[in-house]
Parts: sequence; C-alpha cells; structure tokens
Amino acid sequence: DKKKGGVSVNSGGGDGGEPESKITKTETTPPTPPPPAIAIDTSAIQSLAKQIVSAYQSRHSQISSNTRTNDHVLEECDDNGSIERTLWPWFLHCATANNGSDGLSGGEEVAFALAILSNRRGGGSSSSSSDKGGGGGGGGGDPQLWFVVDDYNYAATGNSAGQQHQKSNNVTTPEQRTMAFAMLLKNLLSYQETNSEGADDNLSLVTRTEVVKFLIASYSSMELRCKNTPSDTAGGQQRRGTILEGPLTDLVGVRLWDAIPRRKRYLEMKRDGLLRKRYGLFDAKRKEGTKNVGFLPLVVVGLLDSIAVLGGNDDDGSSDNGKNDNAPLLRGYISKVLELLLDLLSYPQTRTHVAPYLSSQHLVVQLALSKLYRQKKFVLFRQQVDMLLDSERMEVASSGAATTSSNEGEVTTLPYNDIAAQQVHQRAHTLQKILHRHHVQETSEVIFAGVGRVSDGKWLRAQVDKWREETLYDVCYRLRLVDDDEGTNAVESSAKRLGCTRRTLLTSIVLYHQSSRNSDAAVLSTAPLYPTEQLLWDSHSVPPGRNFLSSNNESLS
Repeated sequence: DKKKGGVSVNSGGGDGGEPESKITKTETTPPTPPPPAIAIDTSAIQSLAKQIVSAYQSRHSQISSNTRTNDHVLEECDDNGSIERTLWPWFLHCATANNGSDGLSGGEEVAFALAILSNRRGGGSSSSSSDKGGGGGGGGGDPQLWFVVDDYNYAATGNSAGQQHQKSNNVTTPEQRTMAFAMLLKNLLSYQETNSEGADDNLSLVTRTEVVKFLIASYSSMELRCKNTPSDTAGGQQRRGTILEGPLTDLVGVRLWDAIPRRKRYLEMKRDGLLRKRYGLFDAKRKEGTKNVGFLPLVVVGLLDSIAVLGGNDDDGSSDNGKNDNAPLLRGYISKVLELLLDLLSYPQTRTHVAPYLSSQHLVVQLALSKLYRQKKFVLFRQQVDMLLDSERMEVASSGAATTSSNEGEVTTLPYNDIAAQQVHQRAHTLQKILHRHHVQETSEVIFAGVGRVSDGKWLRAQVDKWREETLYDVCYRLRLVDDDEGTNAVESSAKRLGCTRRTLLTSIVLYHQSSRNSDAAVLSTAPLYPTEQLLWDSHSVPPGRNFLSSNNESLS
C-alpha cells in the first residue's frame, strides 16, 4: 500500500490472480469551529417582563379585570421556568458583555418581573393571604434564589425541560454571577424609586412590598455558593457567600452612614477605629458632592408614613384614617419591612452599620409611641416591634470594648454580662458629667445618684418630668441623641407625625438611651412556672387545637 496525498492505493493481484485497484479516500477531521455567540433577544425579553408586570399589577389595580387570566399568565411563566431560561440569563449576558458597567437600558422592568416570579416560589405573592396583609412567605431562602448559583448551560437551553438541565463544562464564573446579581439589585431598587410614587396607592404599596419580599429572601440566602465551580482559594474550597454577600452587604454598608447626623456619626467612629478608617476610605474614593445612602432610609421613611396612615392622626383613636381599602396592603407592607429590619440586625455582616443608623433615627422609640402600637389591634406589629427593641438593644461590644489587658500584658475577652454592665456605667457617667457641667441646680438628684438609679427607667422618668423642656432638649443635644443643626427640625416633624408632644418624644429618647435592659436571668426568674389564664385565652400565643403547653420557665431552661 502506498499513500499519496491522503489517498490509499492498493495495487496487486487478488486471490484469483486478477488485478484489483481500490482507491479509498481517508477524510481528515477539520477543527471544531467555536460555538456561536448567544443570541439574546432583548426586545422579546422586555416584552415578556412587561407582560408579567402588567398581569401582576392588574390583580391589585382599582379597575376591575379578569383575575383568572392574570393568574394564568403568572403561573404559565412560572411553570415554563422564565427565570432560569430567559430573565436571569439576560442579566448574566449583560454583565458579561458590559463587564459589570451600570449602563443597562430596560433592565428595571425585567428586574421587577424576576422579583415577582421569585417571590411566587417563596409563597409570597401567589397566596391570597399575603395579598390581604397576612403573614405569607417572602423569605423563601435557598430554593427561591437558587437560580443565581446553579450550573446549567444557558447557551444550550432549548424549549424542552431535558435540555435545560444538561450540565456544561463552560459554566459561568462566580465573578460574573456576582456582577449580574448586583445589576439585578440596582435595577430593582431603581424601579421601586421610579414607580413607588404613583397615582394609585395600591400599585405603589404592592410594588414596594414585592421589592421588600425579594430583599428578605436575598439576605436570608447570603450563604449560597456554587457547588461545581473551580475554586479560587488555596484550600480547594470556595469561600461561602462570595456570590450574594458582596452586593447585599454593600447596600447597607458604610455608605449608610451618610444618612446618620454628622455629630452622631463622629461619636460612633470615635468609639471604633476600624469603622473610622473604613469610612475614611469610602469618603476618599467617592466624588465630591455625591451622596448615595442606599435603599434603607427610604424604606424607614415609608414605614413611618404607613404606620401614621394606618394608625390615624385623629384623637378619637379611629384606625386607617378613612382608608379601609388600603389597610390590608398597609399591614402586609409594615410587617414585611419589620421582618427585613429584624433580619438585617440578625446578621453580623449587616448589623455593624444598620444598628447605628436605626439608633440615630430613633426608629424603635417612634414605633413604640405610634398610635398603631398603642391600639393593640395589630398584634403582629406589636410582636415585631418588641423583637426589634430587644434586637437593637442587644449589647454587642466593639473590638475595643470587648477586651481588656491584664498586668502581665495578656489580652482577655470580657464575658457578655461584664460588657453590658460596662456600657451601662459609661452611659450613666456621661449623663451625670453633662448634667454636672451645665445644669447642676435643676438636676442635682440625678448627678449624685448611683448608677443603678440612673439606669432605672421608672426613677429616671420621675426626675426627667421635673426638668424644663429647654433643659431636656439641651441634654439630648449634648448626648448627641438629637441634631437639628442641619436645617431640619427632625424632632418637631417626628412628634407631629406620631401625634404626641415634643416633650414626650424627647423623654422617651432619653429613657430609651439611658435605661438598661433586663438580663436573661431576671426575665427567667419572673416567668411563671405554669401557664397562666392570660396565656390560655390568648389566641395569638396558643395554636388552635388540643395542645400541651409547657411553661415559659421550662422552655427557656
């Protein structure tokens, strides 16, 4: 056999002596061409998003519409996997093509449509109870946000469900997923700011509620990570939280401190050098005159406004202020915002900057003074406010207050009770020094009292009631609890919104700041050994049916 130019020639006789010539072509395999680029039909995706948003808003619009048709549209998009097959791949493609840049036309409505479908998976918007202000889902957790970290090949995605779940070797990198999720959050919050203030109050409320539900699910899923992606660490395992944690913590990070009054911010940074250094780097990098405080200040303002509307501003105690049609939506929005604040105070990544901001705005004090809290009709609201009060007043020591040096030079960590007692003593001594320096005649009993008396709320209220209102405001100002220097009369506006006097609000702020919280041992000692009649007849504490109740003392132990 001779090979000539890829042609095999066989010359010679066969078995029968007859000459035989066979020419066989050997085909060489050409190199595999690169796969074609993913064709993203932006107009079709935006049209689908507009259809989803229109179907969802029609359910809550004041104009009567076919509810079954709108529900069918949402269910069909959910069953077809529109998130994994259309909406989320579009953000991945835009993040890869734009290299994480902020310019993304038409992404706001796509982000809101994705949030709507995602909340349906968590039981948020699909249940009728949540639409009426009930306590339905919204915090779906890992299954709800699993589309962010899955490893499916979106380039080979077809119409069949089998092709959608085929794995690919060319998976999206975690950095691309992080950029895509950051673009999703930015466009979603931009859509909320653009469409929250509309002529229809129902559409504004449902829009803000859906955004808050998606944020609750996102913060509860910060620990999600890719399973089959190459690791970027030396240990061989990817660090948890690298996909969602960065964009989420940045929203409530050091930028939130721009919303804190200047004097209060200086005091907080003076207590912790690490926070002062972090804010200095943030201030040096940003442009002059720019101020981006994130989404949380607008959420807090919307929460207080909704509580004022739902509680009513009249003196006869009437609720809802004549807007009974919006009352279920207002209750649902208020409960979801409080749930989001509780989650932000529960995670160490977000509590560092969120807790000082909420303390500077006196949010818990305003919630406790609101008429909605005093009416005792909205039981879930009272329970969430009490939980928020306990979570905000939890004594979490900073790096400087948590350690102490011994004589040998060793650094030891203080236990929790010692840290709480140390902070209570510091607050009491600071108050006594200010009173002794500026108001010695009027506040002599507080100056020469012990720390136990000064930190007792009942005794301190009796002494504060004897002070003049000008003295009370001056004490709050010197303690940096209130700050009206920046041209805004925050105390007056807050008291007017709550329907109370200026003195009542200032007194509550001082008592909340100075009084100490009860220890867990004191709360446990006052708990009854057996269920009381108040617990037995409380429908909000006892589940329906025949149940065996354990005492509070036994449960805590």
